[in-house]
Amino acid sequence: MKSLRDKFKKHIANDGPEVTIAMIIKKLRLTLIGKIIPHKHANLANYKYPWELYTTSEKLDRICKSPKKKKIVYIFPERDYATVRYRAYNMQQILNKTELYYAEIFFENELSTITSEIISNVDLVILVRTFWTQKIENIIGLAIKKEIPVIYDIDDLVFIPDAVPTIANHLNYRETPRLVDLAGKTLLNRIIMQRVGGFITTNQFLQNIINAHFPGKPCYVIPNFLNDEQVLCSKEIIDADKINHQPFKIGYFSGSSTHQNDFDLIANQLVKLLENNPDIELKIVGDLNISRQFEPVINQLTITGLKNYLQLQKEIASVDINLVPLVYNEFNNCKSELKFFEAGIVRVPTIASPNYSYRNAIQNGENGFLAGSANDWSDLILNLKSDKSLYQTISENAYQSSINKYHKNREEIILPIIKSIIK
Repeated sequence: MKSLRDKFKKHIANDGPEVTIAMIIKKLRLTLIGKIIPHKHANLANYKYPWELYTTSEKLDRICKSPKKKKIVYIFPERDYATVRYRAYNMQQILNKTELYYAEIFFENELSTITSEIISNVDLVILVRTFWTQKIENIIGLAIKKEIPVIYDIDDLVFIPDAVPTIANHLNYRETPRLVDLAGKTLLNRIIMQRVGGFITTNQFLQNIINAHFPGKPCYVIPNFLNDEQVLCSKEIIDADKINHQPFKIGYFSGSSTHQNDFDLIANQLVKLLENNPDIELKIVGDLNISRQFEPVINQLTITGLKNYLQLQKEIASVDINLVPLVYNEFNNCKSELKFFEAGIVRVPTIASPNYSYRNAIQNGENGFLAGSANDWSDLILNLKSDKSLYQTISENAYQSSINKYHKNREEIILPIIKSIIK
């Protein structure tokens, strides 16, 4: 019987220089590459997203039955679950705990028959990464007539036409339909940004760019943060597993395939590290291409696909070090440090590129590490692996930073901003 290494080699040869996880799974009918790890928290796979629990009519009914509270509606173009969670649901969780505010989340395909009812019953509309459509124009128009503020929440540069080549290159968009889609959404996003009264974004770097493009309009910063479920789930995972990994595991949690160029930044270093250290394994979670250079160390890889955000906490907890390589450019400087605090909350130290958000989140050598050069990655990994005292210190500090900065007292940032918008 052929080994997995032989099968992998065969499919690399057949599929050219790069082979995707999906291609291998389809051909070999495997759910994982490398060692198959049983999932101890299988119930997490059945987790239903909170924003999918109620029908459109139920959500509208709840808005109408909250007369004593200021009501906020978050509107999305589509069900982009990571964005929904970080840019709306987590805020909704904070707002709905108060006696002052009530928030609901709607998607554009729910708006056909309820636009006027929504606008008649809310005090603030927040459009999240929503590109211009006639439905959205109707929302904006009705809100303006009723003097209801409309705010646009955005966490990237997909509103600057001149940035399209940079964004396309970074996201590895090569096919004409994807390029046309990106350019179109960039223009449509900008149209909406010209129509709304102000903005919310994730960090000061992007705030400064938005201010330069739309002077005179307020732009507020609400950083990404952890919700209650992530914190509780992470605590249960740590308490239940008491993880002591053998062999030592490093992890890369890419999420979508848009991080391919980021991963490639350290691919050479990872291959050399694994070749020189057979007692280290690499876990990759997400949609990522695996190049031929990893063939010699395939038995040291564990690769699995996308997970929901609670399953992800279990996957992160299963490694010893979280790797966050990022190409240094304006696009990545706009992104948040969520990969730091998602790992920190399960006491996993992070080594990251020194982009804007990670420079602000990580005190180098105290609650994590910043890799300033290509050689830093291997050196820092081996240092953490060999120095148990250092590892424990970084791990604990990362946990405390994640709890204190990205979970506790989030209302102290959010509520004053909402209050200043709803006069």
